[in-house]
Amino acid sequence: MKSVLKALLIGGVILSAAQCGNSGGGSSFDEVVGISAGDGAGEQFTGTFTVLFEVTSDGCASETLIGSPTAGTSDSREVVVKHDDGDISFDKIEVKLRGALNFNSTFDVGGADIADAGGLEGNVLRTARLTGRFDDINSFEGNGEETYSGRVNKAGFNCTFSFRVSGIRKA
Repeated sequence: MKSVLKALLIGGVILSAAQCGNSGGGSSFDEVVGISAGDGAGEQFTGTFTVLFEVTSDGCASETLIGSPTAGTSDSREVVVKHDDGDISFDKIEVKLRGALNFNSTFDVGGADIADAGGLEGNVLRTARLTGRFDDINSFEGNGEETYSGRVNKAGFNCTFSFRVSGIRKA
């Protein structure tokens, strides 16, 4: 249960990400939105979980203007999981993640957003993807990556950092 999905984004348009390319690695916009439903069944994973996020790489550490977390930092918060057969979403994290839940309790979720970063001039697209597995109905863990792509104060950038997560259902 370790990982961090934490960083500020600078309001703008998705176009800025296309102008910068994806040289920093990570998942593209097309890869994280619209992940098809899996073959899972039921609603047993729906609930509120206490989730620990741990950043495992410093891929964005040099991008100080976007407030990206550094390796070894962690954060704990409540996350609402909604499960309906093969569809699953993880809400209440910076990027809402949606995607597939499979019969074997594995999941693949992704999302993207654009946000304002306190008056800095620029556009930043943030994408995130998380894959993992529910150990049982009360806990899950996974690994993911988050990518920032865009421009801040006329400087282009594209960077990706990795994270781990684990969640335990709240009583």
